Formats: sequence, C-alpha cells, structure tokens
Amino acid sequence: MRTGGIFFVYLYLVIVIKSFLLMKKIFILVAIIFVTSITSEGQVMILKNKKHHKNIIFKKGDAITYILKGDDAYWKSGTIDSFDSTFLTVSNVIVKVNNIAAIEVQRKRMNFAQDGGMLMLAGISLPLLSLLNGLIDWNKPRFSKGGLITSASLLVSGFAISLLATKKCEIGEKYALEILIF
Repeated sequence: MRTGGIFFVYLYLVIVIKSFLLMKKIFILVAIIFVTSITSEGQVMILKNKKHHKNIIFKKGDAITYILKGDDAYWKSGTIDSFDSTFLTVSNVIVKVNNIAAIEVQRKRMNFAQDGGMLMLAGISLPLLSLLNGLIDWNKPRFSKGGLITSASLLVSGFAISLLATKKCEIGEKYALEILIF
C-alpha cells in the first residue's frame, strides 16, 4: 500500500515538473516573439566588415553620407527614405547599391568632434588668458614661448582629432553593402 502512495506522489511530481518546463518554454517563446516584433524594422541596409565582423546597420530615417563610383569629388548626404533589393532612396534621390563607392561612418567609441573642439578652444583660450594675466600684472611678459608652443600643440592636436570623427568605408575588399528586406 505504501508503494502505491509513493507512485502517485512520484507521478504528481513528474506532471508538475513537466508542466513547469512547458510553461517556461512557452514564456521564453512569447518573450522572443515580443522582443523581435518590437525591434524588427522590416528593411535594413548593412555595411559589413568582412574581416572583423563588425556590422553597421542603417535603417529608414537614418542619416547617410556616401560617394558614388566615378564621382570622387563629391560626397552626398541625406536621410534614407526607403529600400529595395538593389537600390535605396536617399532624400528623394534613387541610388543603386552597386554604384556606391564609399560610405562615411561616424565613430562611436569616443566623441572625436567634441573632444577636438574642446582642445582647439583650450588652444585659443591659453594665449588669451596669458594676455589677460600680462595686462593685470605689468611685470610679467604678455606671451611666453612655452605658452605659445602649448597653445599651438593644443590647436593642432584638436584639429587632428576632429578629423578622426568620421571614417571612410570603401566598398570592396574590406566592406560590403547588403540590403535585407523581411
């Protein structure tokens, strides 16, 4: 009689555990469907880095700066209006994906433009502060050689850093463009 009671307890525990695992699977499935429905755009263009597998995704409404093949002198920019399998529309201009030679991408790790601007501002401010200090105290020289060298190095380094704010991604060996419509 005891073995029969243990069997029913065992059967009850198996049913409870299996129903818990089934509920867990259903919850995970519902969560995955919910997250993918929120994040899916339907149309994206991917700039694929072939070597490092770091992709840059462009969606409808994103700003893009590009240059066409054979038109090396002029960078064009605008917002992406729509995608098709072979072309995209940028600010009401149809651009074939195969004709894009390079895309300009903003670097994300550091704000190069802002940091470069701050360095250039410091390079301009340093001699002005030195001049103000020299006007207040007549015994000090207005500009020192070290202050001017420091100011010039801040200006040059700030300008160089602000040039690094964007990266030119040439389509070819290292980068490839791909449009996904789903």
